[in-house]
Amino acid sequence: MTRAERHRPVRPHFSPHDLDAEQALLGVCMLSSAAVAEAREIVTPDDFYKPSQAHVFTAIGHLDDRGDPIDPVTVHAALVSLGLAEEATRVSDLVGFVANAPATSSTRKYAEIVAELARKRRLAGAGQEITEAALDPTRDAASVLSEAEDRLVAAAGETSDDRGPGSVDAVVDLALARADVAELRGGGLSGLSTGHVDLDERLGGIDHSRLVVVGARPSMGKTAFGLGIVLANAKAGVPTLFCSLEMSRDEIGARLLAMEAGVSVDEQRSGGLTEAQWTRLYEARDRLATFPLVVDDRSSPTLSEIRLVAKAMRSKQGLGLLVLDYLQLVAGRSEDRREIQIRETAEGLKAIAKDLECVVVAAAQLNRGVEAREDKRPLLSDLRESGGIEQAADVVMFIYRDEYYHPASAGAGTAEILIRKNRSGPTGSVRLAFLPTLARFADLSFSYHGGPS
Repeated sequence: MTRAERHRPVRPHFSPHDLDAEQALLGVCMLSSAAVAEAREIVTPDDFYKPSQAHVFTAIGHLDDRGDPIDPVTVHAALVSLGLAEEATRVSDLVGFVANAPATSSTRKYAEIVAELARKRRLAGAGQEITEAALDPTRDAASVLSEAEDRLVAAAGETSDDRGPGSVDAVVDLALARADVAELRGGGLSGLSTGHVDLDERLGGIDHSRLVVVGARPSMGKTAFGLGIVLANAKAGVPTLFCSLEMSRDEIGARLLAMEAGVSVDEQRSGGLTEAQWTRLYEARDRLATFPLVVDDRSSPTLSEIRLVAKAMRSKQGLGLLVLDYLQLVAGRSEDRREIQIRETAEGLKAIAKDLECVVVAAAQLNRGVEAREDKRPLLSDLRESGGIEQAADVVMFIYRDEYYHPASAGAGTAEILIRKNRSGPTGSVRLAFLPTLARFADLSFSYHGGPS
């Protein structure tokens, strides 16, 4: 047996199907054009188990598209003209389908039976293919996992309930409903907070299904900014997933404690904490333990692995926010060029935001081109492998601290958050305070007397 034969897809030994349901559906379709329209919303010819019955549904669809009458005689003629006629499908067989057809009011019921069994067949087939791939000694686990998710998602036909074609009245009604909610709310944010009042006012909050990219050169504070968004939302009860591809779990914990307790990481590791500092740390630890926050510190996960963790969290406790630090460290397919890998990662993160209806915030590294300019405030073109990131993102913000380049700067102790792209609102800049000892950003009105005011 050749390697190709060992690893080719195989049909499940038992394939779930119901030939009676298929025949009943075909029968009602030859009785009513309304039944045809309803059935075609739910099933396709590929959903039929028996090939000859799939051909009959194809012929019915062909006639429906042309606006021709649909009955046993015209369907058989369409089968002949399409080259799909088989000896097993005679006019008398089609007449039998009609004679035994249930009431047209049952169309949806039978269509859903056919579609559900087809989905189960696809899942069973995908399961066998995944098993074979996992047993293939030439494959690594990461590539099998990535392929497995793609196969299972395709097999299940996974989409959100509100995706796909929709009438214009349903679309505008959704917009009106959101306007209604905003009025009841009395204005304010329409989505999640960044944790900063002035920035929230400029953005109007971050709506679900949005991808926000935060770019900066090294040491500008990407991680601190991302953790600030994490902490603000987790504290507000938003189920939050933080994927850190750079820091270990203990480093993340120390940073979170520093931000929440006001005890710097250096102080935590000094071995000389005061009793008051220990008290603040343990109180912060107890507060953090109540937050709906999950931390994933795997290095170089694939996009599929990130998606699987996010989906698992969503199914267990919900998911409102995913923060990734940082985008260019997500593992891509090694055979692809780097620009393609980054573009696919950005597009994949946007797909996660849409499919899981959450906000995704991804930090991104900037290229060195910014260092060569006199004005080092980042531009969209400074995003490393920028085209795919810029296109996929709904919001692109950059962090700029002038004192990094000019220690005597009048802006020392502050940072500019430059909003260079905002698909649903204005661009511009917002100035924040930067507290280096606590590795955190704060509103300029922030005062520190053992914690935020």
